Amino acid sequence: MGITNISSTEPEEAGHEGPGESPTHAKHARAIDLKPQKRIEGLDIARGFALLGMITVHLIPWDVEIGVSVFHDLFAGRAAALFTLLAGISLALITGGSTPHTGKRLRRDRVAVATRGLILLVFGLALNSLAPGDISILPYYGVFFLVGSLFIGLRTRTLAVLTGILIVAGPAVVHMALWAEGFDSVRSSTLPELFTSPLNTVYSLVFIGFYPAATWITFVALGIVLGRIDVQDLSVQIKLMFFGGLTAVCSALASEVIVYHFGVLDRIIEATPWEYSDIMFALDYGGETVPGYSWWWLMVDNPHNNTPFSLLDAGGSAVFMVGLSLLASRVLARELSPIAAAGSMTFTLYTAHLLALKIDHSELQIMWVCINIAVAIAFAYFWKKYIGQGPLERLISSASKSAARAVVPRV
Repeated sequence: MGITNISSTEPEEAGHEGPGESPTHAKHARAIDLKPQKRIEGLDIARGFALLGMITVHLIPWDVEIGVSVFHDLFAGRAAALFTLLAGISLALITGGSTPHTGKRLRRDRVAVATRGLILLVFGLALNSLAPGDISILPYYGVFFLVGSLFIGLRTRTLAVLTGILIVAGPAVVHMALWAEGFDSVRSSTLPELFTSPLNTVYSLVFIGFYPAATWITFVALGIVLGRIDVQDLSVQIKLMFFGGLTAVCSALASEVIVYHFGVLDRIIEATPWEYSDIMFALDYGGETVPGYSWWWLMVDNPHNNTPFSLLDAGGSAVFMVGLSLLASRVLARELSPIAAAGSMTFTLYTAHLLALKIDHSELQIMWVCINIAVAIAFAYFWKKYIGQGPLERLISSASKSAARAVVPRV
């Protein structure tokens, strides 16, 4: 359940499973597929917190003299990873959950997911054209969905193995991609750039951008794995919290020990032609893909570093947050309903947030963060209460389902 708010409440139309399926069974399958399903409130809560975390990171002021704020330390990289993990969980839920779709239904699923990806990619690039310079995950999200459309048909065990491989191979691919000449990381790719510099735009989105698909697709794969199990089971939720938190803490500690107590820091300094202060700032705060000067940089764990340790840290934190949110929904559903409402329409709210970034808020600073969060929650709460599905969510859902029906008709 990511920015586009795919959820189990939006089942795709069922189709015939194959030539051997009886009419009665096909009719029964359609009835099951079209039956409204209750939203998983805990996932909406998790997505709501992810949205608020990203708003906070984008708006909270930095003070280099005293270091990055505690909010940045908590949310940078982790909020976006939670978004992406939830997208993977949603892909699993709408494609059958623990009993994945096959045959024509799977083909229809692929078309629907790929359509969402294309819409997000184009929409995100167009939005960047209106607000250049701001880092938006939307174009990258589009790429995640396009790749995710290929993952949804894989077996759970295969996906689990693939996730493990991506944790190691993804950062290595990104690191080698940095050596290629003629390509530059684009901070905020725009739609015109897709036509004027198509190769550089694609290369940035896939390999060397702020959320490169080569590494961030790991969270999608992991999310699909989680979506294939019963996340509403209490024991599963407790395990998600325990193992997610353990992974995040252990990966952060392991990186710290390796870098600062096994001579890796000295090797990084020797291989990197930067000022010492710049190296230490990158080690302390991250913010972008690590430099390609030395493989030792892959031992670092910081937001958006795209290293194995940063993937484990952010991914473990995201899994922990999913488990916590699911547990919280059991006892605090009413109290957290405004957060859940925001989480049900993150595509709409995130788009509005990106546009609001262009407003000069230098005189407000922290107050502007509070205003953004309050407006987002209030709008979502009343819109969901009186209208229902978010406006952009409704449009992208309708478009993807229409494309799926047109490309893979029921009969």
